[in-house]
Amino acid sequence: MKKSLFLFFFMGLMLLCISPVNAKDAFYKEWETPSSLISDLDKGYVTEDGSINPFITFRENNYEFNHGYVATKIEIEMAETERITTYLVYYDKDGKELFEEDFEFEIILNAAANGEYLYTVSVDLIEQSFILRKLDTKLNKVKELDVTDLIVVEDEEGNDNFSDILLYSMLPKFVGYNSLSITGEDVAFLYGTEKFVLTDLNLSKATVETFNNAKLRKYFPDLGLESQHIIDLQEEMENSETGLPEGIYLFTSGKGDYLASSGVKLGMNENIDLSHGFVYPLNNEGTGLDVGDIIVDNNPDADYIELDAKLGLFDKDFNKKWEVVNKDYAIFFGTKVIGNHIVTIGLNIDMPEASYEQFIKEENIIPAGIKDIGDVVELVGINAAQNIEINTDILIYDLEGNLVQTIHGEDNLFINLHPGESGFITTNIAKINEFLANQQVNGTSAPQQIPVTMSNEVWHFDNNIETEIKGEGTVDVVESSRPGDPVTFVVQPKEGYVLSVIKVTDENGNVLTFTDNTFTMPSANVKIEVVFIKNPDTADIAIISIIVVLGIAGFIAYKNRKKSAWLE
Repeated sequence: MKKSLFLFFFMGLMLLCISPVNAKDAFYKEWETPSSLISDLDKGYVTEDGSINPFITFRENNYEFNHGYVATKIEIEMAETERITTYLVYYDKDGKELFEEDFEFEIILNAAANGEYLYTVSVDLIEQSFILRKLDTKLNKVKELDVTDLIVVEDEEGNDNFSDILLYSMLPKFVGYNSLSITGEDVAFLYGTEKFVLTDLNLSKATVETFNNAKLRKYFPDLGLESQHIIDLQEEMENSETGLPEGIYLFTSGKGDYLASSGVKLGMNENIDLSHGFVYPLNNEGTGLDVGDIIVDNNPDADYIELDAKLGLFDKDFNKKWEVVNKDYAIFFGTKVIGNHIVTIGLNIDMPEASYEQFIKEENIIPAGIKDIGDVVELVGINAAQNIEINTDILIYDLEGNLVQTIHGEDNLFINLHPGESGFITTNIAKINEFLANQQVNGTSAPQQIPVTMSNEVWHFDNNIETEIKGEGTVDVVESSRPGDPVTFVVQPKEGYVLSVIKVTDENGNVLTFTDNTFTMPSANVKIEVVFIKNPDTADIAIISIIVVLGIAGFIAYKNRKKSAWLE
C-alpha cells in the first residue's frame, strides 16, 4: 500500500515538473501605432461658460500599400472653428513612419492599392464633394477626379442626397467591406445600394453604373458572395413553415481562388443562455420579438433564438467547401483569406449570470402588462451599459476549417481588419466596457475624459522553409521567414563531394530565383532542393595518371625496339 501511495505521489510530482510545449502561433504582433485617447480633455477647448469641449482623435482606416501599410488619423478640434484634419500616414512593414500627408476638412472614406499607387475616396465637408485621388509612394497627388456632379442630385424641393451617399459610403468598412475596388484596369467606388462609379486607373473619366449580380461579383466579389447568400436566405424563408432560416451570412471578403464568408447562425434553442453569444426571445408564435409575453408568463416552453458565429469557405464558383459554427461568439465579421489561413473577428456579447437570472427567472419581479424591454430593465435595476459586456477576439482558421489560434482581446473591439503582404493590420479600440460602465455611474452627458483609446496593430505570419538533400552535405537556413524578407542559405558539401544542383520552389510549384544564395520569401512555404555528387579522389587520379603514362612510355619503347630491330 505504501509503495502504491509513493508511486502515485512520485508520478504526480513528475507530471507537475513537465513543462508544456507551446505550439507556434500562426500570427505574431510585429508593431503598433501610438495609442490615442478618443476624447482628450487636456487638449480640449474651454468655452465661455467654463465647460470643456474635448479634442477628439479617431484612427479610422488602415490598408496594405507597397510592401507596407497606410493608416488614417482624424483629429477634431472642438473649438469655434471645429477644425477637422485627416492625416494619411505611410509605414513600412517594420513600422517605420515614412511619409505623412494631411487633408484639412476632409474624411478619407476608403482606400485601395494597385502596385506603387494608392487610390483614395474622400469627402470634403466644406464643399460637400466626393473626390477620387491617385497618390504615389510618397503620398504625393498624381491625379484627382471630382465625382460629385455624377452622384449628388437634388429633388424637386431642392434637397440633395449628399448625406445618404456619405452614410452608404461609410457603412461598408464597419462590417469588413471596402467601397473602393480595383479590378484590372478599372477603379470602382460603391456609393449606394445599387449604383457605383466606374473609372480607369488614370482617373480620366467616370461613369455611373447600376450593378447587377454579374457586375457585383466582378467589381466587389465579397458583396457578390453575400448577394447570393441573401437570395438563398429568401428562398429558405419562403419554404420554411416557421419563417426561421437555418442561417444568415454577412460580411465577407475573398482572395485568389477562395472566398471566406462569415455571419450568424439562427437556430431554435429552448435553453436560456447569455454566457456566450447573444440570445433574444421570440413571442410564443415564434415569429417576432415580444419580450413581455415570455417574461410575464414565465413560459418554460418558450423558444429562443441564439446567435452563433458561422464561417464557411467557398471556391471561385461560389460552391461551399466546408462550414463551421462557433458558439462562443455571436457573429464573425471582417473575414479575410491571408496566406494559408482565414482570419476573422469574433464578437462576444456577455451578460453576467446573476443579472440574467434576475432578469428572466424571478417571475414575481415582473408585473403583468409590461411589454417594453426598456421598462423591464429599469424596473429590475439592470442597465445594459453596466451589465452587458462586449468584446472581440481575432480567430485564425486553416483552410480546412480548424481553429489554430485565438488573439484574445481584453475590454476592446478589433475593427477594420485588412490583409497585407505578410499579415494584416487592424484597429484596436480599447476600454470600451470601462467607458460604458463609467457613463452609467456618472449619468451625465457633459464632456468628460473618456478612457477609450485607439491604435493600429500589425500582425505578421511566417512561412516554413524545408530542405531536401541528395548526396552528402548540409544546407544552413532558417526554419521560417516572413513573406517579403530576404532569405540567405549556406550550402556545404562533405569531403569527397561537390555541389551539383540547387533548386528553390514554393509549395505552389513556382521556381524562385536567387542570387548569392539569397531569395525573397514568397507568400507560401518554400523547399530548397540540393544535390551533391561524389568527387573522385585525387590520389586515385594520380595513380591512374602514372599507369597511363607508364603504359604510353612502354608502348613507345616497344615500338622503338621493333624499329631498331628492323633497321639492323
